Amino acid sequence: MNSKPVRGSRAWRKAAALLTAFALTGCFIREVPSDGFKAIKFGSTSKQLEAVGFQCFVEQRICTRSKHDGLNTGEDTLLHHFATVTATLVDDKVRSIVVRAYARPSDVLEIFERKYGPPVVAVAHTPAGLEATLLYWLSTANTAVVIVGGPVSSAYPLRPVSMSQPEVCVEYLDATATTEFLANLRAARFEPGTYRKIL
Repeated sequence: MNSKPVRGSRAWRKAAALLTAFALTGCFIREVPSDGFKAIKFGSTSKQLEAVGFQCFVEQRICTRSKHDGLNTGEDTLLHHFATVTATLVDDKVRSIVVRAYARPSDVLEIFERKYGPPVVAVAHTPAGLEATLLYWLSTANTAVVIVGGPVSSAYPLRPVSMSQPEVCVEYLDATATTEFLANLRAARFEPGTYRKIL
């Protein structure tokens, strides 16, 4: 028996959001990761991360693991490049995950575009007249994947990316961190931009 989603239900809202996105973009949204990066999940504790080889610095609210630790499990790769994975914790729960790898951001963008569709573009103009661009994808669970120019911190909440730099940072944000990220975009006067495919 086929049943239709009840208006106002979670299933109905999700279906409405997907149809709206289809109408606006002309294509279906592919599901963006909403629970973390590979086996590293939002909400994990420092103890759980330490159990899988992370070094945690609780006073600094970070846990990190890289190929240099000798514990690389294959989980620490981004597009087959070894990566350093850093989790930021709030109240001893993973809030965001930064994956740093020596890969060109343009290569990562090309793969992500195939997997998740075109990114959302945010553009700001610096006082010197330069254009700063951030590229990100939002999931239906209100989480985000952001290609950034370096690890994001409270001192540097937004780091635009240069497609020619030799290293890429991809940040996976839980719902709370995504809300903060979007608020930072507005505070820094980023505006919607036009996505131009990088050749």
